[in-house]
Amino acid sequence: MQKWEYMRLERFLKHEGILGQNTIYYWSDDETNKMEFQERVNFLGEQGWEVITCAPIEGNGGSTPAGIISYILVLLKRPKQ
Repeated sequence: MQKWEYMRLERFLKHEGILGQNTIYYWSDDETNKMEFQERVNFLGEQGWEVITCAPIEGNGGSTPAGIISYILVLLKRPKQ
């Protein structure tokens, strides 16, 4: 029977400036990683990871108000070695 391992990643959107018109993107596991979303998913795909789902998450109960996307949740899986 096939066994799987799973990974959870967040692609944070940091809103800056008046009304948050400037958005800085970074990954939860490495804030210095500047890979674009598709580039990062393709990189992980080469390592055997497959995206299960992505979901935009609004607000975080802190500095990001409701209705504003705070991060993109990405769930991935790959066969366990």
